[in-house]
Amino acid sequence: MMALVAEAQQAGWPQGLTMLRIATYDKHHTDAFSFGLNPAGLGGIKKFSVGIAGERKYFMEELNEMLGVIGIPTSKLNIGMRFLRFGNAVYNENLIGIGFGKSVSPLIDVGIQFNYFSRSVQNYGSASAVNAEAGFVFHISDVFRTGIHIYNPTGVKVGKTSERMASVYTVGLGFAPSEKFFLAFDIRKVEDQPVHVHSGFHYFIVERVRLSGGMTSAASSFYAGFAFKLNNLHLSIYGGNHSVLGWTPGLALNYIHQQ
Repeated sequence: MMALVAEAQQAGWPQGLTMLRIATYDKHHTDAFSFGLNPAGLGGIKKFSVGIAGERKYFMEELNEMLGVIGIPTSKLNIGMRFLRFGNAVYNENLIGIGFGKSVSPLIDVGIQFNYFSRSVQNYGSASAVNAEAGFVFHISDVFRTGIHIYNPTGVKVGKTSERMASVYTVGLGFAPSEKFFLAFDIRKVEDQPVHVHSGFHYFIVERVRLSGGMTSAASSFYAGFAFKLNNLHLSIYGGNHSVLGWTPGLALNYIHQQ
């Protein structure tokens, strides 16, 4: 009998989808994707929006990832919903989350989100768990915002197994000197994994066309793409590249209601 221990990275970790979420720290352009990195991003949403995005990692059907988001601003509390699916009929992971965010002062936004996570393996069954995440966004100045995000701090277990979902701690910073340009960084620590850094930017070439790009040290990968504004609709086309596994194409469509 021989035992072998191997390490593997999370295949479901989004590459290009992160491009849509870095607007958490952008005061000029917010939408339903803005709370993807931190539920406190809900505090900055001003208009109703709904979005859907998908990518096929490394052109493999088994690694498909789909994301749906809804952002609903109200007079007292902003509400967000997130739906995430990774995999195919043989193996898949699903997440349904509902979050709440609010600007408690001109300097601080707070948010909390509750998630239902499920995993299914064909012929083996499924398991699920409920966890929570919370965060803060601090308005340091007119151009700088920073934030703290904690995901699954209690380390809940999946189903009746002994497997614990990893806790994740993130510190982020956004720089928005104008409505045309935005730059973001975050430092993320996933439990039992090395610290890694993500960076990304948005730049409006013209009013209706946006160039985006970024990189992450966790998977030695980068991404880039364009977004086109068509009245209330925003279409994003992007691609990510892993240094070993290759390319990942992605597409996103976002509707932002105009008053």
